[in-house]
Amino acid sequence: MLAHLSADDPDMDKDELVKILKVNRNAILLIDSDRDQKGARINKTKQRIVNEIKQIDGFSWVTAGKEIENYIPIDALQELYPQNTHEKLGEYEALSDYLDRINLGEGKRFLKKKVLFAANIIQFFTKENLSQTLDLKSKLNTVCSRIRNWNGINT
Repeated sequence: MLAHLSADDPDMDKDELVKILKVNRNAILLIDSDRDQKGARINKTKQRIVNEIKQIDGFSWVTAGKEIENYIPIDALQELYPQNTHEKLGEYEALSDYLDRINLGEGKRFLKKKVLFAANIIQFFTKENLSQTLDLKSKLNTVCSRIRNWNGINT
């Protein structure tokens, strides 16, 4: 989907891309890195959009892990799956693979019903367990700071 987005000036860019700046000049973009190991690079399309967002003084957040799901705290996963004796979800591990190790077929169910999974697990998120997950705390602080700044709210 990112291949169809652009943060270039909507009046200057004539490509057939969706001009996200027409929606709002203040842009924050969260992108799955899709990396499968430490040090791996993001693809060219993601790098392009990250650079475009940076040029307009927006904020691009590329996940520290493979996907946004890698930010799910182990405490929450163990609450949702009490039989879970596994260690925390690996930084570059697909959640579907992790869930299949807990209960065969659970990963496929997750992939088919991500919204239902989210609705079920969110009740186990706490400020404490989220703040200990990858770079989530610092990224959320940056996002909140940017939004406050754009709205003229100084704290």
